[in-house]
Amino acid sequence: MLHKYDLISICETSLSDNVLIPELMLDNYNFIAANNPNNVKHGGVGLFFKDTLAIKIRDDISFDETIVVELMIDHKKIFFTV
Repeated sequence: MLHKYDLISICETSLSDNVLIPELMLDNYNFIAANNPNNVKHGGVGLFFKDTLAIKIRDDISFDETIVVELMIDHKKIFFTV
């Protein structure tokens, strides 16, 4: 990888629950997805994040086809939305 980003957001992933995502798609990154709520291969978003990043997935404030994560950086809460 040329650049070492902490977060990589993807729009229009076109994934459904039937699509298997390899556990290690990118070395040292985890992946989460928010697929279309109708479980069709249309729309959706995804987020790759470094496995060393202190991140909390906030399903409680997310909604359809949206991912919200909380990061703690220097004692500050930062919210990132895809």
